[in-house]
Amino acid sequence: MARIARGHGVAVEIARFEDWNDRGRRFGLITCGQSWQWLDPTICIPKIAGLLRPGGTLARFWNYHVFDDSVLVELDAIYDRLAPELEVPGHDPSVAGEPGDPLA
Repeated sequence: MARIARGHGVAVEIARFEDWNDRGRRFGLITCGQSWQWLDPTICIPKIAGLLRPGGTLARFWNYHVFDDSVLVELDAIYDRLAPELEVPGHDPSVAGEPGDPLA
């Protein structure tokens, strides 16, 4: 992605967000696609708040799949038995909200 962006004249910086040096810059928009779960919220939420200009926007987006109830019943049983500490994928987040989302 960086090579393609650079090929279109876009400046690209590569670093872990937690370690990235903003050099005092502020932004009107910060996007996070398919990667929010990899960020450390204790570092990133305050960092993002400081990076946004007044009235700025944080846009997080990702794909998710909602499974049929019959599939979820089976997955719930498997997760309960093998990995009870994990959240079962496939539930509709629009119904239950986003459990564990520090920005909820």
